Amino acid sequence: MKAFDILKNIIEIMKKNLSVTIYDTFSSNIIKLPIAEKFITIEICSGSEDKTLISITSYAPQNQGATVCRALTKKTIEILNSSKIENLSEVSMNNVSFDKAKSAYVQKCKVTFKLPKEKNTIITFGNEKIIAKEDLTLKYSRNISIYYSQICGVQFKDLGRALRKVTGSAVVLKDQFKRLCEIISIGNALTLSVEGQEFKAILTSLERKSKDEIYFNFLEVA
Repeated sequence: MKAFDILKNIIEIMKKNLSVTIYDTFSSNIIKLPIAEKFITIEICSGSEDKTLISITSYAPQNQGATVCRALTKKTIEILNSSKIENLSEVSMNNVSFDKAKSAYVQKCKVTFKLPKEKNTIITFGNEKIIAKEDLTLKYSRNISIYYSQICGVQFKDLGRALRKVTGSAVVLKDQFKRLCEIISIGNALTLSVEGQEFKAILTSLERKSKDEIYFNFLEVA
């Protein structure tokens, strides 16, 4: 789950369980808002492949006091802990402080998500090292012909092993997508090394999934 997806999930959970205004990112516009009621802000502090840190800040007007701010933070933490949101590992909070610029009491809460690392496999195609993800598939099959005989009934004929197919998605290294596009345009058969096997193959399709990911299809050459 990406950091932005985690952020969206938290916002949806909070909107269902809190009757306060929720801002999905901290903005200078919030400073200009009249502090007429309590509200919270939610933002991504940092995000990586294995860890995401989300900051949730509670605000309460000066005339409502620090107690209201603490209660809002406490309620927020209770909602998160009972939501069963995936990969939530730690929730911590700072002490309440007073923000003169906003004339409000403020309390920050930090939520840590530890994400499971994806298992990647290195395959090679010619001189290209491709970081394949968990959906990597090496397909074997046999060409079986089925026909019907009035004398013998249904008959099967084994025409031998079909060409191997390799499909999946991968992490794109710098300028690698461009190089793979050039390879598929030329159509040359190169040595494909995958799952401890080596055979000649051609790259039959290539699609950019996102900035850092691609879909690929290889077909063995007889």
